[in-house]
Amino acid sequence: MSQSAHIKRAITVFISIALNIGLNYVFISKYGLVGAVYGTIASSLVKLSFLVYFTHNYIELLKIIGIISAPLLLVYLFPVYYFIPFYIIYLLIARLISKEDLKKILNAYKKR
Repeated sequence: MSQSAHIKRAITVFISIALNIGLNYVFISKYGLVGAVYGTIASSLVKLSFLVYFTHNYIELLKIIGIISAPLLLVYLFPVYYFIPFYIIYLLIARLISKEDLKKILNAYKKR
C-alpha cells in the first residue's frame, strides 16, 4: 500500500473508534446491551462506508450494498440473541475480523 493509502486507512480507523466510543457511551447508558450492538453496528457501517469510498473502483456496487444493508435488516428482523451469529458472519464477510479471531472468541466462550 502507498503512504496515502495508509493515511486514509488510519483516518478511517480513528474516526470509527471515536464514533464507536461516543455512540457506546450514549447508547449503553440508555439501552444497555442492545445499545452496545447498535453503536458498534453504526460505527462499523461508517468505517465500511469510508473504506468503500476509498476503494470504490475495486469493489462491485451490489456487494457493497449487500454488506452494508444486511446487518441493518437483521437488527429489525430478529431479536438481539438471534442476531449475534448473523452479525459474526457479517464481520467475517466484511473482513472486520479474521477466522483466527473467531476461533479465539469461541474458545473463550467454551471456557466459561
